[in-house]
Amino acid sequence: MLVAFLKWLGVTDITKPSLLAISQQQVPGSLLDEADELQQKGLPDLAIFDDENWAVLFECKVQAKVAFNQLERHRTTAQRNGYSSPWIVVLSVDSLPAQSSSKMIFKTWRDVYSWFNLRAADSFWARQLVDFMRAFEQKMLSRDYQIRGTITVFDGLRFDDKDPYSYREAKRLLRLMGDLLQERKDLQKIGVDPDGKRRAAITGQGTDGVWDFLPLSAARDAMQFTAFPHLTISLNRRHAIAAITVPNGVRGGFRSKLANIGFDGFLDIVTEIELKLRPVIKKSAGAKPMLYATQRHYRSQRSDAEIDGRIDVDLRTAIRGNGTLEPIRKPLI
Repeated sequence: MLVAFLKWLGVTDITKPSLLAISQQQVPGSLLDEADELQQKGLPDLAIFDDENWAVLFECKVQAKVAFNQLERHRTTAQRNGYSSPWIVVLSVDSLPAQSSSKMIFKTWRDVYSWFNLRAADSFWARQLVDFMRAFEQKMLSRDYQIRGTITVFDGLRFDDKDPYSYREAKRLLRLMGDLLQERKDLQKIGVDPDGKRRAAITGQGTDGVWDFLPLSAARDAMQFTAFPHLTISLNRRHAIAAITVPNGVRGGFRSKLANIGFDGFLDIVTEIELKLRPVIKKSAGAKPMLYATQRHYRSQRSDAEIDGRIDVDLRTAIRGNGTLEPIRKPLI
C-alpha cells in the first residue's frame, strides 16, 4: 500500500516504487550513530526514500502543535545529506492548510485513519494500523488524558461477537460521537452550544455503560449543567441512547411552564415527539421511542447512581388515535 498511500497524500514524482525504503527517527540513508549526532537539529519521525536522493519526510504530532521552523530544519538537514528537494508531510490532529509551500503536505490523523479503515477488511497492515490507532485513543481517554482533538473518526456502533462491547471502546466512540453532534447545524438550531464543555472526565469503568451530554447555549453561564435541560448520549452493552434530559434541579421556570400546560398539553407534546421520531425509528431496527422518569441518588460525586425507582413508557402506547388505548388519567389505587 505504500505507493498508493503516497499518491493519496499528494506525492507526485515517485520514479522507482520497487526501491523505496523506510526509516524512523533518522535522516534518510544515514547510520544510527550519525543520526544521534543530528538529534539536536531535529529528525523526521519517518522517512521514505530511494537510492537516487528522493525522499519524503514525515513529522507526526498528536498533542503538540506544529512548529513550522521544525519542518524547515528537516528540509535543511535532508538537503545537507544529499536530498536536494525532499517532500515534507505533516500528520496532526489540527486542520492545517492543504499545502503552504512547495512539496509540503498537511493531513489530519482522522484523514489517515479513514483512508486505512476503508482498506482494513482486505489488508492485514491496514487493519494493524487502524486497531493501533483505536487502542491508542482508548488508552489516552481511559487515563482522562485531555488530548486535543482526535486521531480516529466515528464510523458507527458495531459491537458484535467479533468486536464485543468494552468500556474503553465505548468511551472512545462516545467522545467521537459527541464531537460530531456538537458540530451539527440542525442541533445548533435547537440550542446546542457548539463550543460548550461536555463532561471533563467520562467515567464508568467497571459499570455497564458510559454517558455524556450536549450542553445548550442557554446554559453557557450556569454553574451546573443540571440547572437546564440538555441532550444526553449514552452507550452500554445492550443499547445506545439519545435523549432529552430534564433534571430535577432545572431552573428558569421550566417546572411551572410544564405544570401550566396541564395533562392534555403534555400529552400533545408527547404525541408530536412520537410522530416526528417515526422516520428515525423506521431506519433503525430495534429502536424504540421512550419516555422515562427516574428517582436516584449518588453516594459520592464520582460514584454510580443508586436507582430508587423508575417508570418507562413506550411513546407508541401513550398517544391518542385509532388502535391505541386512551391513557389512564386516574391512579389505579
